[in-house]
Amino acid sequence: MAALTQMFNAFNRFWFGSISAYPLCAFRILLGSYLSVMLLAGLPFVTMMYSNQGVMTPMFVGDIAPSPAVAYSIYLVTLASAFAFTVGYRTRIMAPLLFVGFLYHFLLNMMVKACSYERLILIFLLLIACSDCGRVWSMDARARAARGQIDQPVVIAWPMRLMLLHLSAFYFMTGVCKAGSSEWPRGDVLHNVITSLWATPAGFWLSQLHLPYSFFALSSCLLIFWELTCGIGFFIGDLTLRLSVADRIFALRIPSVQNLYFAAGLLFHCSVWLFMDLPQFMICPMAYVLYMKPDVVESFVTRLFALSRRQARTPACSPGEERGALKPQ
Repeated sequence: MAALTQMFNAFNRFWFGSISAYPLCAFRILLGSYLSVMLLAGLPFVTMMYSNQGVMTPMFVGDIAPSPAVAYSIYLVTLASAFAFTVGYRTRIMAPLLFVGFLYHFLLNMMVKACSYERLILIFLLLIACSDCGRVWSMDARARAARGQIDQPVVIAWPMRLMLLHLSAFYFMTGVCKAGSSEWPRGDVLHNVITSLWATPAGFWLSQLHLPYSFFALSSCLLIFWELTCGIGFFIGDLTLRLSVADRIFALRIPSVQNLYFAAGLLFHCSVWLFMDLPQFMICPMAYVLYMKPDVVESFVTRLFALSRRQARTPACSPGEERGALKPQ
């Protein structure tokens, strides 16, 4: 009975205990910035994508999309909620509003192509709307501090834990599908995609190098290995391997395995952007901040904010003043 009680308490602490708010709030800023840019880029296409002048319906089915004026109004509200969500203004309201707005546009037209990054965004938005993502680095936190209210930088654990679990499963199942196919391990997909309809000029340039097929096969196998193991590698810090040979022990130390996996993931997604013109998958490396240690995230963001404030307060000098400052006395 005592063992069951301990297991229940450990389960309860893991999912419903308090954890640092810094990684989650940093991800709020990254996710909001990503969605703001994404929605701004889609602004010229609202009439075609989300109004009754562009959304087609089957025969005898009425329009499911509104008029262009209403479509633009809904889109602008979603865009405004993304801006407010990024800066942390009324996050308890703006986060659910942004989720509902993005879900509306997804069901109206995005679902036609049903890209995995859009479904990933929906899950992230749903989970982050259930959390106190404006606890730090937000206008909400600044308003509470102005009222003299001091909050601990902690949030409930389960929304962030589920985001970590989902992203790890997302990569793992992608690796399983690739490993189970006949084309991916041989390098056929990588070899062909750089000259496909998705290819960029950089992709066609790479194809003209006439790299050996073994390069694409090796790259594919390394990618599959990374996707199958990154769910574990994202959590590993320094790793020491000990080997016993002829009564002698050799130690091999691999510093910061987590950073190596982060770098490999960033390289992969930047390559997808460069050679296939798919920057949308950059939402995945943005979520890596959730795996990072809270003190590292806090230190980096705090220094970044301090640097931006210092530059904003530095008075601008005219070219003559700069030359005068450099003139020897």
